[in-house]
Amino acid sequence: MHSLKRYRMDVDLRRCDFGAVQLPSDYYLEAWSRSLLDSHALAHYLSFRDEIDTQLFVRFRSFKGARGVMESIVRHRNFCPEATWLIVYHPKNLYMPQCCATIQGLVDDFGFGGIQNVGVVPEHRGKGLGRALLQLALQGYQRLGLHRANLDVTAENLPAINLYKAMGFQIVQTYQKVCADSLKR
Repeated sequence: MHSLKRYRMDVDLRRCDFGAVQLPSDYYLEAWSRSLLDSHALAHYLSFRDEIDTQLFVRFRSFKGARGVMESIVRHRNFCPEATWLIVYHPKNLYMPQCCATIQGLVDDFGFGGIQNVGVVPEHRGKGLGRALLQLALQGYQRLGLHRANLDVTAENLPAINLYKAMGFQIVQTYQKVCADSLKR
C-alpha cells in the first residue's frame, strides 16, 4: 500500500500581524459568494490536477471532483466564509477573467481555523498569490476571535511548506496518508 508523508502545521494567531494584502496589478480579490462556487472549483481543479495531492485525493483529478470538494466544504456546518477567497486575473487585453487562486476555511469544534486547499494555478505561481490568500484567511479567523489555525500539507510540497513557515506555521504532527489508488485494491 502506497502512502505519502503529510504534516499538520499550526499557527498561533495571537502572535501574528499579517499586514495589508498586496496583489500584482491585474489581479483582484473576490470574497466568498455562493455564486462563485464554480469559479472556486475551476481554480481548485487547475491548481491541483497535475500535483502530487491527486495521489491522495482522487476528486482533485477532475473539475467535477473539485466541484464536489467545494460543495462539501461550503455545506459543512463549520464552513467559514470569512476565510474563503478567490483571486481573479483580468488584464485589460484579456476578454474573459481567469480564476487563478483559491482558499477555503472551516472552523473545527475546538475553535481552530482549518485552512483548506490553498491552490494557485501553475502559470500564476511565484507572484505572492498564495501568501495573499493565506493572509486573508488568517485575518478572517482573527476577526472571528480565533486563536489558532492549522492546515495539512504533503511533505514533498516544499514551496508550500516554506510559505507556511514564513507565515508563522510550525509542524506539530507528521503522519502517513494512504494514496487513493491504494484503497481500490
